[in-house]
Amino acid sequence: MKINCLTYIFLGIIISCFYGCSRDSENIRETIHETKLLYFTEQYVTAERKECEAIRADDKDPDDKIGNKKLTVLKNKNTFKIPYYANVASIDDENPMITRAVVALHGQDRNADTYYKRMLAAAQMESSQLDTLLIISPQFLAESDINLHGLDSEHLYWSSGGWKIGFLSKDEEQNPRSDRISSFSIMDSLIVKLKHNYPNLRNIILSGHSAGGQFLNRYAAATPIYQSLNDERINVRFIVNNPSSYVYLNKKRKVDGSPSYKVPTITCSAYNDYKYGLDDLPNYLSAIGANKIKEQFYKRKVVYLLGAQDNNTSSSSLDTSCGALLQGNHRLERGMIYYDYLKDFYGDSIENTQTMKIVPGAGHNSREMFQSELGRFYAFRK
Repeated sequence: MKINCLTYIFLGIIISCFYGCSRDSENIRETIHETKLLYFTEQYVTAERKECEAIRADDKDPDDKIGNKKLTVLKNKNTFKIPYYANVASIDDENPMITRAVVALHGQDRNADTYYKRMLAAAQMESSQLDTLLIISPQFLAESDINLHGLDSEHLYWSSGGWKIGFLSKDEEQNPRSDRISSFSIMDSLIVKLKHNYPNLRNIILSGHSAGGQFLNRYAAATPIYQSLNDERINVRFIVNNPSSYVYLNKKRKVDGSPSYKVPTITCSAYNDYKYGLDDLPNYLSAIGANKIKEQFYKRKVVYLLGAQDNNTSSSSLDTSCGALLQGNHRLERGMIYYDYLKDFYGDSIENTQTMKIVPGAGHNSREMFQSELGRFYAFRK
């Protein structure tokens, strides 16, 4: 239950007075930093004060399923936005304290609120770096979200499968938009904003589960901004958790139980079309080109985390298309085969930048993956 806006304003006045009226404010600030209590309270109050009008007006979203914070992007002089959740008032505010940013990317249900809370809980299990850590979960909406919550025409939305593989946002008759943007371009914009507003940022970790893992596997292969971040000594790591499929770099697959990879003889001729391969690329990826994607992907720092129990061949969310089944029978098998495929394609040198680990006891569950020892190690300690 939310406290009303006047209460937040009153709390803000108290905090401001506490800072401004103290004769020994510098020592007080140091104490607050050590305990972290008022530091986070002030951030929370500031965020809520900024968003009071949005909260009060958001009658169609009483459970806050759509993030009240908004990432804005510009294209052809038009302003667009997508929602996000974060442990800061706004990522538009410069913050020299932040040294590590962890982006938690939601799954098929677009429940960014749940993914944010689960990653924040994982961070709290680590506890030692909360004051220098940003947790953010962007939200890629579908048209059903726009209709249900009455969102304005600046909000972008995608098809249910399009956002997770970099397709352009939608422009439908019922919800027209003045332009369309790839979901991968949105992630590029988010990362660039973090780089500009957090001058001491040294690590950006992107962790996605299920559909979010699909997004990050393909985004890691395609994004062109990685090198500029590396040049500025910002370490970027992609954590791909339990996706239903992967992007292959040529037409070879492991078939008929063979230990080697070869072009399969099958009836579904489009098995190598994107999202499963690099044929028929959409605009974001075609602008980069298949050859460049192959050249740059092995340089990307990627961790494939696979739940040891994510082996249900009857899972309702498991991709059972021809292109997916050529990658394996279930998610665990597909991940193990894919990492082996990368070693076949690039050679053993891929192990210098990319690795695969199995999370004991974990099934197809983002909480189990994010909060596991391996999930926390690669998100917060590596």
